Amino acid sequence: MVVKKKNNEDDSSSMRGFLPGILVGVLLSIGYNYIFEAPPEIASAKIEEIVNSPEVKKVKYDFYQLLKENEILISDDELSGPEKSDTGSYLLQVGSFKSVNDAENRKVELLLLNLPTKVEKITVKSGDIWHRVLVGPYLNTSKMASARAKLAQNDFSNYVVKLKQ
Repeated sequence: MVVKKKNNEDDSSSMRGFLPGILVGVLLSIGYNYIFEAPPEIASAKIEEIVNSPEVKKVKYDFYQLLKENEILISDDELSGPEKSDTGSYLLQVGSFKSVNDAENRKVELLLLNLPTKVEKITVKSGDIWHRVLVGPYLNTSKMASARAKLAQNDFSNYVVKLKQ
C-alpha cells in the first residue's frame, strides 16, 4: 500500500483565492455605501421636506365615533354595578381590521378557544370598509365576564359593546 503525501500546493491554492475574495467584498461594500448613500445633511433635509409637505395628510382616528347609532360602549365600572346591567345583549369586540384576511385569522384563533365569533363588515363615514371581529352575543354579564376572562388569559384585548334594544 502506497501512501501519498499531501501537497502543500493544494492548501495554498485555496488561500490564494480566499484573501482576494475578502478584499473584493470589502471594496464592493465600501463602494456601494459611497455611491448610494446620501450625506446626512441631504438625507435630513429630504426628511424635513417630506414631513412639512402639504401633501402629507394628518391621520384622524375616529374609531370610537363610528358606531354610536347602534351600540353603547360600557366601562368596567358599569359592568360591576347593580343588577340593571344584567339586562340587554352584549358583544365583545376583539379586533377591527381593514383586511378581511386579518379578521378571518383572528376569528379562527377565537373559534379555537371555543368562543362564538363572527366577522362584521362595516362602512364608516369616510367610505372606508372595516371588518370587526365580534364575540357573542351574551344575554347576561356573567357569561360575558367568563368570555372576557378567557380572552384576557390568551392575551386578546377587547371592548364591551351593549346592543341597543
